[in-house]
Amino acid sequence: MSLFVVLLPAAAFLLVTAPFYRRRKLISQFDPGLPPGQLRITRTTQPVEQGILLGSGVYWRPDCHPNPHMLIVGGSGSGKSWTLALLARALAQRGCRCVLFDFHGDLIEEATAHRIGLDSPYGVNPLAVSLDPVGGGPDPQRFEVLDQLKNAFRPMGPLQIALLDECLKEIYAQRAIVQGTPSSWALESMTDFSNLQRVLEDRILADPKDQRAQGLRSKLSLAFDFRIFSKPQVPLPGNEVGGHLPECRAKAIRLDFSKLPASLQYLAADTLLKQILRRQQLAGFGRLSLYLLIDESKLCTPAKKDDPLGALNRIATEGRKFGLGLILSSQFAGHIGRDVLVNTFTKIVMKVDKTEIGATARRFRIDEALLQSLTDPGDAVINFADSTEWKEVRIARN
Repeated sequence: MSLFVVLLPAAAFLLVTAPFYRRRKLISQFDPGLPPGQLRITRTTQPVEQGILLGSGVYWRPDCHPNPHMLIVGGSGSGKSWTLALLARALAQRGCRCVLFDFHGDLIEEATAHRIGLDSPYGVNPLAVSLDPVGGGPDPQRFEVLDQLKNAFRPMGPLQIALLDECLKEIYAQRAIVQGTPSSWALESMTDFSNLQRVLEDRILADPKDQRAQGLRSKLSLAFDFRIFSKPQVPLPGNEVGGHLPECRAKAIRLDFSKLPASLQYLAADTLLKQILRRQQLAGFGRLSLYLLIDESKLCTPAKKDDPLGALNRIATEGRKFGLGLILSSQFAGHIGRDVLVNTFTKIVMKVDKTEIGATARRFRIDEALLQSLTDPGDAVINFADSTEWKEVRIARN
């Protein structure tokens, strides 16, 4: 009985004072100019950042996620292209620069367009070395070019690879680009595929019976004939610090690879992706300032899609800290490497072919009935990193 007498007043005191303490919790600050015991309540008038409207009241806030990348999966005609255009336009309006990789020539967007082809004024240079004093120089670039050409012109035997390596060493040596002399690396503009073609032809001229040189020259003839790897570098937007690519003031540019054969599409796109990542790394850590939007990412994915040194895998895992975002689209989830899959924290799934519904549902842990309900272009389900829920959305066309 005595314990009850003690607890009853205490409970009554808490009931009376609880609203007062709750009110104190909502108060943002004391005003020292007011008399003791009086408080001033301040209210914020700044609007809440809603992000980019995708449609149906669903917003994407890339800055709010641990990783800003996005993956879009959907069959042909599902609406991937106009979703990419919507995102490019919205990101540019927010002050973020964008590079759109267009492999079919149908990615219509208000952007500065550069076509990479046989008669285009610009090209790309796979032999350009990184200026990074730690990991740059001609030797790492040799290994990178060897890997790129093996992927672009399969199959390539060990004897051809060995000869190609010898030729690349000779090219850099002729131009006095030396691994131990970083000041010589800036001469990379003096080396391109025209040098590689000349070195091979000189070997054939010196020994017409050299089957290795003739075979390699024949295998790479497509790259030599299109000449896109022997032209001035295409101008790209990016950080103004620490890069060696020409600058472009446009907020968004579209690179049209549609007139190239598939092997050259891969080589050109892979080269540019690695060069952009390289220049962002040289610029150092920074805020999210540049997005790469890639339509049909399988066309710049190497044969070994899970290779951790692949351009897309490296950008997916390292891009955020260097201010680089990635938006990929693909018709088939199986084209996506694991590093890309686990590091794209925003995923959009659109209508897929009925033969792929089961595999797509398992890969993304979506109910098959939900995927079957996506019947029209623009119908999609979206998942953000901080949620296990898939939201239904109709992607805005305009």
